[in-house]
Amino acid sequence: MKYDYLYSGQAKEKRNRYSGKKKAASLCFILLLIGLNLNKEPEDIIYRMTTYVLPVLTYESEYGEGYMDYASSYNMPDWFYEDESMPENGDIAAYDNGMNAQSTESNAVAGDAADGRDDSIETQGDENNADNSGNENSNEAAMNIINNKTKGTTYTRKQLSKPDFLTSRIFTVDSNTSMTAEELSVENLLDRDLSLQDLPRVSELQADDAAGNITGASMLHAEGEADTPVISARDGTGAVYNVDDLPYKVLIYHTHASESFADSRPGVKEDTVVGAGAYLTRLLNERYGIHTYHDETTYDVIDGQLDRSRAYEKSYEGISRILKDNPSIEVVIDLHRDGVDEETHLVTEVNGKPTAKIMFLNGVSRSNLNGEIDYLQNPNKLANLAFSFQLFLAGKEDYGDYVRKIYVRSLRYNLHVMSRATLIEAGAQNNTIEEEMNAMEPLAAMLDKVLRNQD
Repeated sequence: MKYDYLYSGQAKEKRNRYSGKKKAASLCFILLLIGLNLNKEPEDIIYRMTTYVLPVLTYESEYGEGYMDYASSYNMPDWFYEDESMPENGDIAAYDNGMNAQSTESNAVAGDAADGRDDSIETQGDENNADNSGNENSNEAAMNIINNKTKGTTYTRKQLSKPDFLTSRIFTVDSNTSMTAEELSVENLLDRDLSLQDLPRVSELQADDAAGNITGASMLHAEGEADTPVISARDGTGAVYNVDDLPYKVLIYHTHASESFADSRPGVKEDTVVGAGAYLTRLLNERYGIHTYHDETTYDVIDGQLDRSRAYEKSYEGISRILKDNPSIEVVIDLHRDGVDEETHLVTEVNGKPTAKIMFLNGVSRSNLNGEIDYLQNPNKLANLAFSFQLFLAGKEDYGDYVRKIYVRSLRYNLHVMSRATLIEAGAQNNTIEEEMNAMEPLAAMLDKVLRNQD
């Protein structure tokens, strides 16, 4: 019989009993209709039979069997959900872009009406910049024009205390999952201290030079050690720190290390997301004095062939070894690039440079269909959400639409390894390498801001 191989022995017996009851009920129904129509005209009887009886008899052939119990011996392998390829987020990006345009227009209209309220709009800077596009401000958010001419957004605690505000303005929750009240709690998201206590106090830095090189005290080098940057203290003591002598605090790795960009050269690692990770590592090391370990392992290529079926499993094994060997690491970043429709270009302008937008992704180990996913338990889930949330707020305040809304999905993505763990989608396949590299500069500044708990 059709689909017979899907049933266990017990399920077959249940199905047969169900089928017998269905046939008996159908026969009784037909006899009842015949009895009720004994005195009717033949045409009326035919009409009633075809209207009420025929659909019952043909339902199974049209729509399939109404009862199916899969064999209890079938088990989904543990890696099935974990190794799912990253989502194509073009639809989300397109939706957000539309919301951004609407928000910009509504802010211009609603500014005067908001005067006198705790959550009113405050616009600062040159009025000529008021038409800058690409922010997600609601009418209640504080809006300011910052030095890099990007429209930044600061949210009030009152706003951030409202779950509906969070799920409409800050989080994009996948249709296959949901977020709990605890996960959306402002006390968890905003009040959790995620700063690191033993970072060197780096001196004030100069801007990059014309060639794009990092300059200032952070690029001083010890005599005879041209490749070893030292960090000078901010406290006036004159102390310096050799970066390589500092303990590692951050791990950057790439579950999908082969992800490339619009102008990437085939087979050139520097042109992939690994190259972006290398630049982010250099920025954290040399500009901010946060010693960073960069894992360049290509976890999504096996025997020279692209194979992402077990990429998360392989990357988990790799970073577990690194964390065991370097117990000082307190921050873990899985750096990706997104996949979007070709019509969508995730780019903005930061400090006068074309810059790829970024998105934080979190997994809550819960699906609407199956509830909590037991084998994807994550004791660090609340801290993971808070880390992404605080980085998002830092990005919105300083760089506006450079940060996209946080995407929440049902899986885990190896975020359980650390409380300060996050997955970052930087740009997409149709961004250029230049846009991607430029995106690492504000990202490094955001990380420094949150990890030092700066206002």
